[in-house]
Amino acid sequence: MDIEKRIARLESEAEIRRLVSRYSFDVDDRELERIAALFTIDATVKSADGGMIATRRDAIIAMYQKRFSILGPGVHYTHDHCIDLADFCERRATGRVTGHAELDRDGEMMVCALRYDTSIV
Repeated sequence: MDIEKRIARLESEAEIRRLVSRYSFDVDDRELERIAALFTIDATVKSADGGMIATRRDAIIAMYQKRFSILGPGVHYTHDHCIDLADFCERRATGRVTGHAELDRDGEMMVCALRYDTSIV
């Protein structure tokens, strides 16, 4: 692989890491317009337990509005990133991010382990 392609891969990976950081900050700050900008119009968000599922940007934002109405303040922290750019020529990435969140729910503090499985096209 030539140097230009290697640099492009590194820049793509750095941008994906920034996307994950923006997500954490925007969710914590309840910035619905910024959260919406993180997703494609036809994105799907779903949790492993089925408690959260939405397809299309407007439904995703409605889902977050509902979640925010029952949760107090929270802080998300990301830990490990595993980004796979195997399909780099096709401008596609998949990956996993681990982390945790410290949340207030009904006046009680909770610490939750998180794992995000992602696909970016």
